[in-house]
Amino acid sequence: MKDISRDNRFTVVEKTSLNERKISRLRKYYYIKRNLVL
Repeated sequence: MKDISRDNRFTVVEKTSLNERKISRLRKYYYIKRNLVL
């Protein structure tokens, strides 16, 4: 059980890091697009 919980924690951390990376990429893209439009 301990190993399973540890694995779950690691997967959660990886997912959050991936989501943050995706969000940062989207934000950058949005800023570039807005600047181009302006």
